[in-house]
Amino acid sequence: MRKLKYLLLFIFSMALFNSCVDDTSDLDLNDDGVNVVTFERVVSNLSTVANGDEYNFQVKVKVVGPTVADLTNDITVSIARDASSSAVDGVHYRINNLPLKLTAANNYLGLLDITIITEGNSPPMDGTPEYDAWKAPMLYLQLVATGDDNVVGSGKLGSFTLAYSAPNPYAGLYESELRYFHPTAGGSYPDDPYGGVRIS
Repeated sequence: MRKLKYLLLFIFSMALFNSCVDDTSDLDLNDDGVNVVTFERVVSNLSTVANGDEYNFQVKVKVVGPTVADLTNDITVSIARDASSSAVDGVHYRINNLPLKLTAANNYLGLLDITIITEGNSPPMDGTPEYDAWKAPMLYLQLVATGDDNVVGSGKLGSFTLAYSAPNPYAGLYESELRYFHPTAGGSYPDDPYGGVRIS
């Protein structure tokens, strides 16, 4: 029993000793990591009405990491469309400002300008047999950074849903005619029920 007590006391002492050792040598390595260029939001919906017009969206791109404050070089960002994308360049979308340049003066923030093309891309109307099988085109983009060895692409794909909606087939201008009866407007109900007519 006495041996067991000494054994437990020894184990407790070793645990206490280890907790007091100052081992911060690895913490300094955090400042040696690379910075990454990434989308501010890696998942986003680009929603438009497919009425034949083109719509522009601004997608935020930034550099983040442990030594961003030490960067001075401009970072040039190019885009790689992932093969799994169902959205087609020139058919569903167009990227207007490549390569994108991120600068220290702008805190390494930039806007990727994407045009969504709706001509010929209207989805089926809700309630039709085709509607249930239709899927919105997906655009998967990967960022590639050059200009500084301490900045790399994050490796995460930006996932953008081109959320087309069909235009309302009932939208437009209508002509309406209101026929009404009132004693002060003339007419005699029911023989001549319409004391007035309004057309708009």
